[in-house]
Amino acid sequence: MWTSHPDRRQKPRISGAQGWLMNRQEGLVVRFQQAMPTSHAEWVWVETGRLIAPGQATPEHRRRMLLVNAIKAFETMRLTGWERTIAHW
Repeated sequence: MWTSHPDRRQKPRISGAQGWLMNRQEGLVVRFQQAMPTSHAEWVWVETGRLIAPGQATPEHRRRMLLVNAIKAFETMRLTGWERTIAHW
């Protein structure tokens, strides 16, 4: 049966979505970027880099993480003092 209300369980598709976090004390920057979903799961690229100058960082590590785990990691990092920031690379 047709309904005019969208299914709230379905997540909206956001193309190229990304989020940046920075830890000034450790001099680290982390980028969370949406990856291509597979037929089995949704993935996020998590890239970590070091700050080399104000507003500049070099990427050092890249790993793929399930979307649900990336959301938990992002939220946990925010609670432990990481700050949202602008793009660094």
